[in-house]
Amino acid sequence: KFSANAGKVWRAPAFTELYWNQPSYSMYGNPDLKPEHGVSGDFGFEYSRQKIRFSATAFFIDSKDLIAWEYDPLTWETRVKNLDKARQYGVELEGGHIINSILSHKLNYTYLNAKDASTKKELPYRAAHTLNYSLTFKPIENLSLSASVYYKDKVFTNAANTVKLDGFFTFDFNLNYTANEYLSLWIKGINVGDSKYELTADYPMPGAAVYGGICVKFWQGQ
Repeated sequence: KFSANAGKVWRAPAFTELYWNQPSYSMYGNPDLKPEHGVSGDFGFEYSRQKIRFSATAFFIDSKDLIAWEYDPLTWETRVKNLDKARQYGVELEGGHIINSILSHKLNYTYLNAKDASTKKELPYRAAHTLNYSLTFKPIENLSLSASVYYKDKVFTNAANTVKLDGFFTFDFNLNYTANEYLSLWIKGINVGDSKYELTADYPMPGAAVYGGICVKFWQGQ
């Protein structure tokens, strides 16, 4: 299957981008923001045959007045502003394979080149490489265990590209067991490797955590 799309893009500033004002978090909106606008397009194809599926999509976005949050290392403040011109393009690849009756896996990879068209600097908080791999093990019909690894490349937090957040890996798992049509159990592990990372400057993300639950249905409709 082949697909292609092209069109204009337009986005009004969100409420938080306009009016966010929290001195305790050193984050401030900008009521003078303009809407961002531009053009975008993508072209892709998908191939599947028996136990294999593969897809690839190339994309681009040409923007004016792009809305972007930026961290200032001198004041420790994060503010939002419009960038005059920005250009983003890249490719997304995804593949899946059913190994046998109990094992399957899937890989997703995205490459992104995102730069300020005027300064040629990388746009804040846009990672060049993002990867997600998951493996699913299903030994019996009502039991499944999936494990996944996620990687995000380093990102710059300011337009001058002088401050950055390091890249990171996280490991997650998900266990589901269905006892019958009325009872099921689940356990989920988030960042079980306890990676230390930030998605926004100076805001560390939570460490390792494990959650569990029981789902009970007291009545099954016809």
